[in-house]
Amino acid sequence: KPTIGLVKYLIEGFYNEVTNSKIYDGFKFNGRTVYLTNENQANYTSAYMIAVQTGGVNLPYTIKAGSDEEGSVYISFSSVAEFSAFYVAMNAYINKCIKEGWDAKDSVDYTVFDEALKDLPELPEDMDILTNTL
Repeated sequence: KPTIGLVKYLIEGFYNEVTNSKIYDGFKFNGRTVYLTNENQANYTSAYMIAVQTGGVNLPYTIKAGSDEEGSVYISFSSVAEFSAFYVAMNAYINKCIKEGWDAKDSVDYTVFDEALKDLPELPEDMDILTNTL
């Protein structure tokens, strides 16, 4: 039968997915959507660190910022200051999304599930999806 641990796992997994989705496709910089996949975040961080450490030898650095009716839109950073504005905004947005996800998970009252779980019958062993594989 389901446990409170399973209920928490499912609910927290849902909020993690919502948070990741917000991070991946909700960030706007200079009015343009910038997709913050894990790969993009790593690429932007690496390029930013190189720019900061070398005084910008890797600049200009260009990122794709969505598209419009004319095609793809790109943003180029020609100075460390320009890149810093982007990088700080990106990290502030990610931190905001993570905080909202934590707040959502913290707001769940799991005690409401305790009574409901007690009333559920035990599943026959061959129907227990947690112990059987296909």
